[in-house]
Amino acid sequence: MKPFAKSELRIGATYETTDIHDGIQTIFALTPAAQAALPDLFVRDDAGALVSVAYRPINVFRERRRTLNITLSANGQLGRAKPPTTPDGRLPDRPTFYGGIGPTVRFADRIELRPGAPTLDLLDSDTLSGGTTQRVAGYGYGG
Repeated sequence: MKPFAKSELRIGATYETTDIHDGIQTIFALTPAAQAALPDLFVRDDAGALVSVAYRPINVFRERRRTLNITLSANGQLGRAKPPTTPDGRLPDRPTFYGGIGPTVRFADRIELRPGAPTLDLLDSDTLSGGTTQRVAGYGYGG
């Protein structure tokens, strides 16, 4: 959408629904949910102590994401146009600018490691990497 006809201000939005089946992930987090769903990656001794973990890519059953991506961008020339001062009557060059921001809002990010395993909510403290998944993230640029 370009709300103002005489300006180079643009606003865009996309809503994405992503369903991934048989995706590939490497599980780095040693959570109870990961250990319960993927017991073949975790080796324990007779006393139940964790002996080793296989950090390798695995196929996961399903992942579902819902996101809203927004973009706001602008560009143009700085200052007012001066009267022509060049011999051929052209307007003199003026400095230009460009910039924008692009926030992303995640409404859902859920993963099911194996069929029938509990669904992990990566936006509500579940993790595969040991870190968190941000509900709101984004970027900015300019020059």
